[in-house]
Amino acid sequence: MSEYNAQPKRSLRRRVAIAVGLVALVLLAIFIMPMINVGRYRLRVAQGISDAIGRPVHIDNITLTMLPTPGLTLENFVVSEDPEFGAEPVMRANQVHVTLRLSSLWRRRLEASSISLTEPSVNIVRAENGHWNLQSLLMHASQVDAAPTAQPKAGSAPRFPYIEATSARVNLKLGHEKTPFSLTDAEFALWLPNPDEWRLRMEAHPARTDTDASDTGLLRIEGSLKHADSFSHLPIDLHGVWTKAQLGETSKLMTGSDAGLRGTLEWGANVTGTFAESNVQTWIKIEDLRRAEFFPPHTLSMEMRCGLRANNRFLTLEDVKCNAPVDGGNIALSGRIRDVREPDEAEMQVGLHQLPASTLLDWLRVASSRLSPLWNATGNLDAGLTYNQAEGWQGKLTANHLGLSAQNQAVIMDQTIELTQATPTPVLFRRLPGSRREPQGLESYAFSFEKLPLDLGAKNPALAHGHFDGHLKLVQILGEADSARTRTLASMTPVHDQIDTLLPKEGETQLNLTCEHTANSTAITCNNNAPTPARPTHRK
Repeated sequence: MSEYNAQPKRSLRRRVAIAVGLVALVLLAIFIMPMINVGRYRLRVAQGISDAIGRPVHIDNITLTMLPTPGLTLENFVVSEDPEFGAEPVMRANQVHVTLRLSSLWRRRLEASSISLTEPSVNIVRAENGHWNLQSLLMHASQVDAAPTAQPKAGSAPRFPYIEATSARVNLKLGHEKTPFSLTDAEFALWLPNPDEWRLRMEAHPARTDTDASDTGLLRIEGSLKHADSFSHLPIDLHGVWTKAQLGETSKLMTGSDAGLRGTLEWGANVTGTFAESNVQTWIKIEDLRRAEFFPPHTLSMEMRCGLRANNRFLTLEDVKCNAPVDGGNIALSGRIRDVREPDEAEMQVGLHQLPASTLLDWLRVASSRLSPLWNATGNLDAGLTYNQAEGWQGKLTANHLGLSAQNQAVIMDQTIELTQATPTPVLFRRLPGSRREPQGLESYAFSFEKLPLDLGAKNPALAHGHFDGHLKLVQILGEADSARTRTLASMTPVHDQIDTLLPKEGETQLNLTCEHTANSTAITCNNNAPTPARPTHRK
């Protein structure tokens, strides 16, 4: 019996001894391994990374760490740029930590399970020929044979590491010029779930360096990229959403100055296809919209959803179709943009169906602070308008029982307005040539109309001509008018006092009314230049 009991005791002592030995070896490795000079492998590690990504890599120093897992810490990690895109590095990070896969040592190679970059700065560059600096990086990576990131055992192909970045900054350059646009506080992750598919995820805050824009919301992008023979045919499946963006700060971000708008913006898009041709489903939602200087009785909200086909690396937008239900009515937009860099060359069709006039007036108040808050509107509008650069805007606008009122006075309209334009200029909306101002809503665009019929109570309608470019430039009304009805319309304008002095107290009169800005002034001057005013008449 004694020999039988001694066997388990010796086995137990052996297991305890082995465990103690392993612990001793681990402790010894923890204290001794950091003393090993791995700096002499700096050039070899840099060359290995360079071969993997296809760009020269520079590392100042390498240190070995054992806790919490074995790994390498790379200091001053720099990825050089292709000379075609400039001399500034593609990426710079003060510190990069590489976690090693111990199981790969059995195959006599070193694999990284994860690569963590701390506060890296990344430059995304678009050259004048339309190429991007990341194209060659993606194509080079697609040609490297790699196993999935989560594969448990080492195989013939090295496993792709889980790459992540924290507190990153992404800068945008066009040619050799760095733009003020960037993404800050970015969190990024890239991994390989399948041998031919990358998955990516990013969260970041949009920023603009030449403004103090701060509350610009959060941009989230996630999706997948697959292998292909060329960058244009690289399959993509991307989903992005931009949330919690404040409109005042967003206008600073987009234009460089505050457009005087308040509210929140949400924009999202789903993109499937390739960089050469893809289908895009996108939406934009605006909530609690108002001007900064006043609080209206109710704020505005709208959501528009669009579908389109993007070609030529997203420079050409085809089959654009958008729809926005608004207060019981509907706004539809369709068209084509040949080149997003030349928006004036777009072809568009706009349709309005029973759009409440009160809603349109509310939106116009947001677009311009010059519209009086005392105005009210009833009725609705239908419209079918087309635009192209050669002919400008054409189509029809129908007012259905349109009522306009101010200070208890009202005007009712039931008529169709036809917009026609035979010459390229003036156009309905266009950027002012040579203007140095950034877009400020509708006030940075020109608007012209000709032969607009106005029912001023006379036998025949008067005709209006006008031009706006940031503010009222010129409005001219020709024809016969009833004085009382004309005063009612004028009461809704900031020049009603001037027009009141130009009209007889009652009856019909001849109008050749011109209102325009005087030179070097913001004041509006009105004159009635009718050659022979009609003699006032009294209606029985």
